[in-house]
Amino acid sequence: MTYSLDLRERTKRTTLIMAQRGKEWLAPLLFQGSSAAMTIERWIEKGLLPLPPYSPDLNPI
Repeated sequence: MTYSLDLRERTKRTTLIMAQRGKEWLAPLLFQGSSAAMTIERWIEKGLLPLPPYSPDLNPI
């Protein structure tokens, strides 16, 4: 039996990346295509790690 892969019949891949804290979903990112290490790193830097406008660490007393 022979199998072949016809690239014309491939479907588009949709990827969802998000973090979970308890039952809360954080920083969801939905995009077309596959993810690579750079995509994950950028999501962590831009979506997951930004500090809120007010932070005690950034506003000394």
